[in-house]
Amino acid sequence: VVPIKIPPLRERREDIAPLLIHYVNEFNKKYKMSKQLTGETVELLEQYDWPGNVRELVNLVERIMVVSGEDELTPKQLPKQLLKQLNKGSLHWEFGSTNVDIPRGKSDILAQSVLRALDNGTGLEGALELVEKELIRQKINNTRDYKEAADQLQISIATLNRRIEKFKLRRKDFKYQ
Repeated sequence: VVPIKIPPLRERREDIAPLLIHYVNEFNKKYKMSKQLTGETVELLEQYDWPGNVRELVNLVERIMVVSGEDELTPKQLPKQLLKQLNKGSLHWEFGSTNVDIPRGKSDILAQSVLRALDNGTGLEGALELVEKELIRQKINNTRDYKEAADQLQISIATLNRRIEKFKLRRKDFKYQ
């Protein structure tokens, strides 16, 4: 007997979308339907922690497909309890006088990156640099220009530019240029 360790679904978020698609296709065949999940629904379900792992995912997909009268499965068809769990909020970080709220899905990615950096021997300084780099990238992506990003980060534009150089961030790293 060879033991096989399969990490929980919450640690394999990249597997969630393919599993959702697979089971939607399976239940479409089984029930002779042609339903599809919207992109927004898939994104929400990728953020859910899936305490029941794949079995919970399969049961949820089957339930919303059978219960919904629509061919397009939107977040409105998801169980209220699941939506409540997803809306438990964001991760709130405080850095000195700067407060940052990171949406749940992004906070999970950021937290995993920090933990990975610490596990790889990067140390606290490297992990903090990783957080700083990600916060700068996110602020620039979510504001109109560098001045607004610097204002929200409560640093000068000169400091923002030095950090961009330090972390070797390139324009292609940002949504807006």
